[in-house]
Amino acid sequence: MRKILIIAGKELYTTYTDLNALLLMLLTPLALALIIGFALGGLGGDSNGSDIPIADIPVGVVNLDEGSSSTDVNYGSVFVDLLVPGEGSSGGDALPECEAEEDSANGQGVTLEDLTEGVRLDDPAEARRQVDSGDLIAAIIIPADFTERIGYGQNDPVEPVSLEVYATAAAPISSQVVRSIAEGIATQIAVGTIAIESNIDALVAEYPQVFASGDFDPDFNCAFTNAYAPLSVEQETLSGESQGGGLGFNPLVYFGAANAIFFMMFTAQAGANDILREQRQWTLQRLLISPTPRIQIMLGKLVGTFLTCVFQIIILFAAFTLVASIADGELSLIFGTNWGAIILVILAAALAAAGLGTLINGFVRTPEQGNVIGSSVIVLMGLLGGTFFSVGALTEIPVLGVLPFFTITYWGVDALTTLAAGESGILLNVVLLVALGAVMFAVGLWAFNTREDVAS
Repeated sequence: MRKILIIAGKELYTTYTDLNALLLMLLTPLALALIIGFALGGLGGDSNGSDIPIADIPVGVVNLDEGSSSTDVNYGSVFVDLLVPGEGSSGGDALPECEAEEDSANGQGVTLEDLTEGVRLDDPAEARRQVDSGDLIAAIIIPADFTERIGYGQNDPVEPVSLEVYATAAAPISSQVVRSIAEGIATQIAVGTIAIESNIDALVAEYPQVFASGDFDPDFNCAFTNAYAPLSVEQETLSGESQGGGLGFNPLVYFGAANAIFFMMFTAQAGANDILREQRQWTLQRLLISPTPRIQIMLGKLVGTFLTCVFQIIILFAAFTLVASIADGELSLIFGTNWGAIILVILAAALAAAGLGTLINGFVRTPEQGNVIGSSVIVLMGLLGGTFFSVGALTEIPVLGVLPFFTITYWGVDALTTLAAGESGILLNVVLLVALGAVMFAVGLWAFNTREDVAS
């Protein structure tokens, strides 16, 4: 054990007396994460710097709907009422006035009028022109037979009907938000009409005499008005947890964690690469002919690299927290307060990175090969693991989608962002990181022991 600690101490001394190594370890990932974080927003903003804001999306609403032939209902006016400020909250021109229930309009979260900035237009061609010119992000065009086809009236058929959402490709996220809003409103109307018709059919079958007398004349119009049932938008985590407490996507959390782990792998590879330089200088051969088993040499290297990685990521996390706190004007613990879990993830990720360094340098023959091959492996692992962009869609692709699950970056970043969101389900991440590190170290040790170019 004493020899292992001596070798580990020598590794730490070599690393922290190398100015270039310190610059690569600390300043580079810190600068890169800050640049990306400020570029994407979320630093120094509202809500504890938590979300990239999406608000006041310019939307044009063209209501060509002529309403139902058997009633006075016009569902196209529901879109106008919900999306265009000042158009009234009574459900539009053709819906009756409805008195909102107490507190029904005081929904929590963000209303559609906060999310969008709607204007009412009469000409579809003009709406499309404003989208093309950049004045609007999207235009929702309701066809003339929308209400007729959706089947509210007793004599109205229920037929497929389409809305047109004409959106710009220059703002794909905002355009998709508008499409989702239009689809959601249309779906809510369709589901409501189906539910109403089903209930009426059931009542007719149960109480035919009431309907035969002509005294039963229900009015369900108010169920579709904004005054009675206001719509709002609430942010949630993927698991359904409300974001109302200020938690959200902070670019510094994701890209800070990703770059910290990414550059930590470079640090681990560089530390393990020292064994090749020692071989070239014959220091390794002299060490091997001493009464020191190879396993102790490799474990000493592993422990030294592991401690270096732990120190590096702790310093970076402290720096990211400091920057976020300065930007928010108050203490901002962006990685959460579950200190035990955070430390556990850091230790597991550092062990996995140290194992990767051992694996790479167990197969290469020169420091130059170690730098080239090691850098290629780490960059590939970073790409597949989500260092530069989210790989959520990649995991859905057959065969190729399993590759991120074999990377240190994926499991490390996933664990840290989970903790930052206030959740605690990171046990699987920790187990897999430790398993990856142990397997890679074992394979690297085996490769090192079978090398013929190192004197035994």
